[in-house]
Amino acid sequence: MSFDLQLQRGRALVTGGTKGVGAAVVQALQQAGMQVLAVARSVPPEAPARASTASVPAPASRPCHAPGLACAALQFLSFTP
Repeated sequence: MSFDLQLQRGRALVTGGTKGVGAAVVQALQQAGMQVLAVARSVPPEAPARASTASVPAPASRPCHAPGLACAALQFLSFTP
């Protein structure tokens, strides 16, 4: 099944985006034309590198990683202060 979600030129942050279902979500969003920031506990070496995607090793559940994650998201998604 295929349908157009009209996500071209959008931006997304996907937690758990380097493996399994999260990686599939990242891939689907990329194919729809979005910029994607994938966040996970670790970034495996085989994680695909694309111009429209960045992967950040930061456990989203740990408050101490929040500032680094927020900074990476702002920079990647072009909201640099």
